[in-house]
Amino acid sequence: MSVSLSILDHRLHTFGRERSYEHDARIVDFHQTLLGLYDKEFDEQYLKQGAQNTFSHMGEVLLSRLQTDNDLQDVDLLVLGHCTPDINIWEAVVNRLIYQFDLKQATGFAISDRGGGTPYTALKVIRQYMHHHGKRKAVLLLLDQFTLPNYEPVIHQTDVQDTGFVMLLDQETDHKPKVIQVDTVSFKEYGGLSLEDWIDAQRKKLHIAKQDLLVINHSSDRLADPQVEQVLLPDQDLVVPPLKAWCDHAHKPYTLLCHYDQKRQFLLGVWIQAEEGEVCG
Repeated sequence: MSVSLSILDHRLHTFGRERSYEHDARIVDFHQTLLGLYDKEFDEQYLKQGAQNTFSHMGEVLLSRLQTDNDLQDVDLLVLGHCTPDINIWEAVVNRLIYQFDLKQATGFAISDRGGGTPYTALKVIRQYMHHHGKRKAVLLLLDQFTLPNYEPVIHQTDVQDTGFVMLLDQETDHKPKVIQVDTVSFKEYGGLSLEDWIDAQRKKLHIAKQDLLVINHSSDRLADPQVEQVLLPDQDLVVPPLKAWCDHAHKPYTLLCHYDQKRQFLLGVWIQAEEGEVCG
């Protein structure tokens, strides 16, 4: 499928603490029951320490900023991607945002439980859904929030902040930057082909010179080829960092956002072509 998606606009925002924690016995009971299924221990202290940003609030801020320079009334697909859970367990976030912003034409759903592959999966789903269902314009909303009901070393031992990213996509206009390809690859089907060999093969198929490519991947997947420039991300199951890295570092004609699951030998890759003469940020 050769459908490309033009990136019409995007916004990145970091959220501070805007409200205090309020104890709710129903939420405490929910977390205790859920964590118990995974032999994890609930600790309300971690809920109290968090920034208390709900997904609805984060989505509202990001869509409001996107709406400042864009007409969203013709958006017909809204996809939320997340790994960390929403602190408001009662709310259907996508439905609320569609109603709040009067996106009358929009279909919406959320993608989660895909670990660090969530943003890549979301872009793949958006691309396929728009192609097969005749959708014209989509919003991708990625949210990481860290008000959690238990201790998580990857989160609580690092300096992380609630962060959101929103991207407006269109398949009918020839606008750059654009998502030109989304790959899903099982290396078991390719006879144990290495990540580096696969990137090199795909790069050649797309007629991309090494010096024109930036690869954004995780630190455990560092490429050996010194001619390919890389931005290495921490090995965390978060959704915003790959797109934030694209915004902060993309200065080449092409960028590959890459998520490689070494255990399952599975790769998700998103190829983005830059606007000529400009960088993302």
